[in-house]
Amino acid sequence: MLTPTTNPVSFVHFIYKLQSILTTNVLLTTKYRYTYAMELTDKNYKTIIKNHTQPVFIDFYSPTCGPCQILTKLIDEKLEKYGEENGVSVVKCNIRENPKLAEAFKIHSVPFTIAVLPDEKLKHAEIGLKQENYYFELIDTLAGKNVSFFSRFFT
Repeated sequence: MLTPTTNPVSFVHFIYKLQSILTTNVLLTTKYRYTYAMELTDKNYKTIIKNHTQPVFIDFYSPTCGPCQILTKLIDEKLEKYGEENGVSVVKCNIRENPKLAEAFKIHSVPFTIAVLPDEKLKHAEIGLKQENYYFELIDTLAGKNVSFFSRFFT
């Protein structure tokens, strides 16, 4: 356990160790932040979107956007699994790494979410961060359910 002391040399060593621990944790968090939900890219677009048999919920994000990071965390922690359980694919697309997709969907602001139906119709396009229950209700709608956010907890 690291504890500061009154010795100036030990205190500098303490600060150095603390800084290295914090830097390592931040780098690890940043490195593995977007690893759970499938990434939609310019290369895998056709296999994920064109050949799908179920609705696909897409989150277009930028790694430097604060609201995008909040939504991406929600997708990684909850929505991806919830969508999978209800027959809806949940994917993410980094617009900086995939400019062709951003241009194809005419993305000018992020976070931008949209649903692609099996017949390739686009529905529920939204710009900006919404409340958490909005995304759960959207997945319910895409899955063909007509239930409210709270009904999932009382079934």
